[in-house]
Amino acid sequence: MTKTHEVDGEAVEASVTTGRTRGSRPNATPPPPPPPQVRQPLPSPINWWKLDDEESAETLEVLGEWVPELVRRYGLRDSVVPPCWFLHEALVQELLALFQYRNQQQVEPTAPPSAMLDFHYQFDLAIRRLTSWTTSTGCNSAEHHDTTPAVWVMPGSVRNSNWVVDFEDYVKTVRAGNAGVKE
Repeated sequence: MTKTHEVDGEAVEASVTTGRTRGSRPNATPPPPPPPQVRQPLPSPINWWKLDDEESAETLEVLGEWVPELVRRYGLRDSVVPPCWFLHEALVQELLALFQYRNQQQVEPTAPPSAMLDFHYQFDLAIRRLTSWTTSTGCNSAEHHDTTPAVWVMPGSVRNSNWVVDFEDYVKTVRAGNAGVKE
């Protein structure tokens, strides 16, 4: 038997096989589930900016398993975590922090009984930030938009060159003991 239900506006079919008729006993014992793949937990905390390419790839692989599970279990919409989350550093860092926080809450032998309540408090805050970042990207299940940083942070741009000069001048002012708002 096949059941169809809607997920994020898409019809999804799921095959449902019971192997028996209503009221009868199952024909055979179902096979045992495959053993879970045990992955070593990531060290905590991880500074995403300091990872080399291999460490970044390994971290993304772990998140690539965990994020879809999080989205599924909590029924998160693509307005919170779009399918292109891994292409946006802000989303990667937020999800990585949430992953590490949850693991720390579950793994630590000294974690208090309220650890998961604390996680859910942090999760609620993370959902707000994820939603804000996802809204600012304009991404959804149908399309991806690249993150566009402010021009003044782009090396080689005129605005960046002007910012560097202004910043260095201000640092000199601070060193000279004349810190304050530059007029």
